[in-house]
Amino acid sequence: MLEWLSQNWYITIVLFALLIIVLFALNKVSAGHNKLMEGRQSKLKKLHELRNDFENMTEEAFDKAEDEYLLDGVALYYQLKLQKADDMNEAFTYLPEPARYVYALNIFYFEGGVLSGFYRANGEPLSPVLAPALRAVGAGELAEIAEKLQPMFDEENENASIDYKFIKTLDENASEVYNEREFKLKAAAYIRKNKEVFFSANN
Repeated sequence: MLEWLSQNWYITIVLFALLIIVLFALNKVSAGHNKLMEGRQSKLKKLHELRNDFENMTEEAFDKAEDEYLLDGVALYYQLKLQKADDMNEAFTYLPEPARYVYALNIFYFEGGVLSGFYRANGEPLSPVLAPALRAVGAGELAEIAEKLQPMFDEENENASIDYKFIKTLDENASEVYNEREFKLKAAAYIRKNKEVFFSANN
């Protein structure tokens, strides 16, 4: 084997170069995964801090919450509420529209703002809600991309098929327009505008 490699030295160089590329790629994937996990841990910690104020969501807690964390708090309230239902999916469909929007937006944000990741992890009745929710809070460019992605992950849609190259392009386009803090502030403005819905008898 060593003699063969010495005679075919150019193959050795190619193999070595490929090894470097693989190691570099694995390191990038690992770093990206670690960053995502750190982000999730930070978000979970914040949710724990918000739980006392939003488990029953009083108007006082709603009003005093910082805009940056209002989406987290209101979504947490509905998450805890849905967990008590016998059928979470069915209970979700009975929530008022702004509440369904808030829930979908928060999951999208919590998962790092990656549209394809959201659609891979979530089906009916949640996945069709994200695009209109994005449009409702003023994230029109993201909504347009979401509308192109969602059909590819819809198992009931026989007219759409998964195009991985197109999905990658759409995710890249989305990442260029998605700003986490700006997104949360837009969501907060929408939530405050619809405050009466969250405190109605059927919220």
